[in-house]
Amino acid sequence: MTLEDYTNILRNKTGQPVPDFDPDGPLSDAEYLVVLLRPGQRGAGQTNILSPTKNDDQTARNMRELFTDAGWEMDRILFSNICPYPDPAGGNAKPTSEEIRLGTAYLRRLITLLPKLKAVALMGLDAQKAAPELKNLGVKVVCTYHPSPLVKANKSKYETIVPNLAAILERK
Repeated sequence: MTLEDYTNILRNKTGQPVPDFDPDGPLSDAEYLVVLLRPGQRGAGQTNILSPTKNDDQTARNMRELFTDAGWEMDRILFSNICPYPDPAGGNAKPTSEEIRLGTAYLRRLITLLPKLKAVALMGLDAQKAAPELKNLGVKVVCTYHPSPLVKANKSKYETIVPNLAAILERK
């Protein structure tokens, strides 16, 4: 199964507009998977592509800065979300517990399509709810804050993101 097949399955199962993975990204050769909340209205909601290099909303700009500072190479990262589609109401509502449960199952499936995967970064409290199940799969997981403008405004939280991301590169 390809990542395009995976995305089409999600669209069919959810009946929602699930954005595509970045066609210029590593796709199934990804070494790192980054999972956030849900596609944002100002980013993937407009471009239909999950990538901070293809979107220019504030969260995407923060991600480019954070991953560069942490030593992650953007061309080795695949981006996804715990809830794979934008808020149907047009806002940025937190996913329901059922959406988190289903999103975790979708992530398990996605991980099977990434044979070179070294680690997963779960960014934000909702994405982190998948951590126990992913760790049970034997995947290295780092949990850190979501790179939103609200978190960036909280300097003490924001400053922990780069060390958390850098630490996963140092683990063997």
